[in-house]
Parts: sequence; C-alpha cells; structure tokens
Amino acid sequence: MDFGYKLHLTCTTGKIIVPLTADVTTANVSDNKMYAPLTSSSVFSSPSVLYVIAESGYDDKKLYVHSKKVLRVDLVCPLNDTKILPKRGLNLCFYESEMGWATIYNQRRISIEQS
Repeated sequence: MDFGYKLHLTCTTGKIIVPLTADVTTANVSDNKMYAPLTSSSVFSSPSVLYVIAESGYDDKKLYVHSKKVLRVDLVCPLNDTKILPKRGLNLCFYESEMGWATIYNQRRISIEQS
C-alpha cells in the first residue's frame, strides 16, 4: 500500500517560470495516467508551443501519439529503452541531433530543476 501524495505540475521553461496546470493525486497514481488531464488545457494547443518536456515516467508510446495527434506537439523525455525507439514512431535522428532531446530536455533541467 502506498502512502503520500504527488503533485503533477506543468509550467513554462525559461527565465520566467509560469505554472500552467496542476493536480494532486495519491502516490500510487502513475505519472503517465495524468498526462492527458494535465495537457488538456487550451494553452497546449497554442501554435507557440512546440514541445512538452517531461521526466521518464511519461515515456509511453500512447503519450507520444497523443502529443502528436491531439496536442500537435512533440513529447520529449528520457527514454526508458532506446532499442524500441522506431516502434514508438520516434525519430532517432532527432533524439541524437544537436537540437534534439538533450538540448530541449536541458531547458527543463536548467529552469525547473535548479540545484
């Protein structure tokens, strides 16, 4: 039995961090179950939003498909298994490119997870 709670939060990255959506669940609710509710806000359908950057708990094929088809953005997060990248419909070249995963994901690390 799990005890405790989790805060699921979306926010902007950059010099000014703006919270966009939030929800609190019990600790046993997995992150990927919260992705669709958190990204259902109209903020995510803005043409200026290109990427949703998330932690590895959101590495789920259904979430990549949801991001592309429903939100019209790219989900960028650490991959739990790079061997199945093509099966997820993800572009390995993008993930390995200079403007790919590392550059985009580091925006989250720099602005959200400051030491």
